[in-house]
Amino acid sequence: MYERLLRRNGVLIALVAVLLSGYVARAQELFRDDFDGVRLDPGKWSWQDRNWPVGQTWFKGPPDVSGGLATFTHHTYNQYDPGRLSCLGQEIYSNVLFERLDGLEFEARVRLRTPMAGGLVASFFAYMDEQVAGHIENDEIDFEFLSNQLNKRPDTHQVIVATYDDFWGQWDDPDRHIVANPAVFRLDLGEFNVFKIRWWPDRTEWRWDPTPRDSDVLIFATTDAQADEPLTIRFNFWAATSIWPLAWDPGMVPTNDPTRDAVCFYDVDYVVVRRIADCNRNGVPDAVDVQQSSSDCNGNSMPDECEPDSDGDGVIDACDACSGSNVGGTIAIDGCDTGVANSALGNGCTMADEIAKAAAAASNHGNFVSRVAHLTNRWVRQGLLSGAEKGRIARCAARAR
Repeated sequence: MYERLLRRNGVLIALVAVLLSGYVARAQELFRDDFDGVRLDPGKWSWQDRNWPVGQTWFKGPPDVSGGLATFTHHTYNQYDPGRLSCLGQEIYSNVLFERLDGLEFEARVRLRTPMAGGLVASFFAYMDEQVAGHIENDEIDFEFLSNQLNKRPDTHQVIVATYDDFWGQWDDPDRHIVANPAVFRLDLGEFNVFKIRWWPDRTEWRWDPTPRDSDVLIFATTDAQADEPLTIRFNFWAATSIWPLAWDPGMVPTNDPTRDAVCFYDVDYVVVRRIADCNRNGVPDAVDVQQSSSDCNGNSMPDECEPDSDGDGVIDACDACSGSNVGGTIAIDGCDTGVANSALGNGCTMADEIAKAAAAASNHGNFVSRVAHLTNRWVRQGLLSGAEKGRIARCAARAR
């Protein structure tokens, strides 16, 4: 993130590496917090206690948790700083790291609570760092929301998106760092919004969901500077300096007078981390594939092309009315080849399958011939057979024993 001093947590964090033996029908949820308790869950989160600033802000303690929200608070008066030269905010990070594998999605619903002073940065991001050859490198993927945007029209708010790979200060190297600040049509940061980071092996996407269950809006995507290390999920709230003009406000300064403390709030409703199901490896989540174009006959949110089709008739086993179909090229009845194409009927059965069912259900030869006539009459009406083809099938049926 901008102006963040590189840091290490100094804690052992368990690595989440869910190995899939096969692709699941829906995205697999790895982590979730709806903040339904009365305090931050220490089984899920840790927090920063640091006496050096990110921008102008020290971090100390967890956010308040109440009413289904985690509320991050920013003060311009910092009682813990003897020199009163810094503000006071908060940062939390998950106790687990999440490995990308075939794809992850980070999702959170957040709000900059108005009124809010300018010069503040509220963040939702994924991060890790490590010591490498005498310096610290970090991988990171960011959403950053600037309080300065709240003073603009609510349908033109910008967001900051960024990604870092093995980064230790190479700001101008696109292989190490990419940043953009797109304007998002109809986005109002003062309202609750759902933001998503999709982290694929070959690209990173930042998305906004204007109303839950609607199609996501792609804000930005890049194939450069791809983070590839396991990452924690994080939130923080801090004040920028003049080094970052887009985020800075000259009125946002620390105070040594507690009565002049300016207090602002950043609310997080929930956060979830999912393993993305992408069975056909086309870079589109399975559920989106199904919503947009792919068939899903059994309604399990997995495209049919990814499911077993044992008899190769184009209908998956779960929806196949005739498993083990007769897929011969022409219809043959008791050794009599009709020469009529053995057409598929769309439900996993072929014409030959239906005639075989008629033979199994018939009480005698006459009943079999009658059943076949009923089938061929229907197929003629449906335009699947000509009258001549119907006659050839009837002749072979009549000769059957």
